[in-house]
Amino acid sequence: MRLALLFVLAYAGNAFASGPDPLGTAAFSRVPAGSRAPALGGGITAADGESTAILANPASLAGLAFPLTACTSTGLLPYGQSQFFLGVAGWAFPQLAVGIGALYYGSGSDLEARRANTIEPDELQSMLSQEYVVGMAGSLFTALDIGLNFKILLDQLGEYRGFGTSADFGAVYRPFPRVSAAFAVQDFLGEPIGGTMDWSTKASDIIESSIRLGGALDLNPVLVVAEIRGISGAWSRVSFGAEWDVYPAFTARVGVDDGRMGLGFGARLVTRRHHEFRLDYALVQGALAGADFEHRFTVTANLSRWQWPMGQLLLPTEEPGPVEPSRVRPRPNPLFFLP
Repeated sequence: MRLALLFVLAYAGNAFASGPDPLGTAAFSRVPAGSRAPALGGGITAADGESTAILANPASLAGLAFPLTACTSTGLLPYGQSQFFLGVAGWAFPQLAVGIGALYYGSGSDLEARRANTIEPDELQSMLSQEYVVGMAGSLFTALDIGLNFKILLDQLGEYRGFGTSADFGAVYRPFPRVSAAFAVQDFLGEPIGGTMDWSTKASDIIESSIRLGGALDLNPVLVVAEIRGISGAWSRVSFGAEWDVYPAFTARVGVDDGRMGLGFGARLVTRRHHEFRLDYALVQGALAGADFEHRFTVTANLSRWQWPMGQLLLPTEEPGPVEPSRVRPRPNPLFFLP
């Protein structure tokens, strides 16, 4: 047995019969990407945005703290599996944030593919899942953000290839400065617009929708999050977590995802007063493959615009002043400080 997880994949003679897509791109895209989300148990539906948040709730892009943010993330998962994410997000207009991202999930070794109710695998298959997403978010009212993204899904299982399109919708509501509630509907499109994975065998799988409900309590410098996701499908799970900005340059995180523990940290470096660079790490129990651990690394660059005073010389003798982060809603005042 190469995997503790049973991969139920219909193929060959039974040949991708039409039905739910049990473990394709849609399922893998719901495994938290990046480092912050897994360390918090995956419960970031109601948390402020970063480029990886576009996969969980597109509305959270409206919580971007900088005019432009870019990140790359790598996950070293059990049994030779790997996950890679690359994303860029920013404010295109004062009240409209946009983001693009690419998610890759693959196996470095063959996976067991089997029909249901069989003891031994019918075949060993390599697998690669890809998701390309474009999203946007904005504020309808002072306390309400909404977002929408569109996705192209590509699957490859051995010699078989699949193609699909889908979309997500989400909203974040902040009734009080320290409280936010959110929901997201992933893969809400249905036939004939989208919502299916069409295979090279001429058969199709239905991409089932999934609902996420989450909340966040900002006790600055501590953020507490909780979430129920997969309410409408077979991947239902409860998660919660917390992150603590111990110092301005260091953040500690801990979370539980359906009983699986995770922890991590983030280190922050500000250069030339204008730009912020972050290195995040997470150690979590495997979301798909039993009790084995995953290592996740993320590098993020948050960039601010430079502000040159009017009449400044072409070759100034002083640096330009930084523009304050364009966060729509700054965090509430800290409740306490470390000495």
